[in-house]
Amino acid sequence: MKKVAIALITAVAALSAWAQQPKAIGKIVNVTGLVTVTSGSRLSNATEGAPLIVDDRIITTSTGGVTLDFDNGCDVTLKANESIKVSDTNDCAALWAAVNPVGAPVAVAAAAGTSSMIPALIIGAGGAAAIIISNNNKNKSSGS
Repeated sequence: MKKVAIALITAVAALSAWAQQPKAIGKIVNVTGLVTVTSGSRLSNATEGAPLIVDDRIITTSTGGVTLDFDNGCDVTLKANESIKVSDTNDCAALWAAVNPVGAPVAVAAAAGTSSMIPALIIGAGGAAAIIISNNNKNKSSGS
């Protein structure tokens, strides 16, 4: 019975270690200035040749820049104040589209952490735009 328990514990430990291996899909090159990498709750400075790990976020500061050399042949260059969440997509256009400016307006930045609020913000912004356009058209037709 003891041997079975030890074998089971060893198998579970091996599987959990295997499941937690980060997936490297490229490397960081041409680092200039301050560039940071966030991985979960860990924050570190980007270094030349460091692996690109799926779901890590690469962030450049106002003095930073970096090129991400993906294994699929795509190279994405971040200029100052840009970020990207590393994805294992093979679509180079999608990787470039994932580059975002850093320092979004306060309302958008606050909502970004709460994905359930984003549709409400989009609908609210669309409704506000419709009201403004409608009022503008009324003013034009009434001669004001």
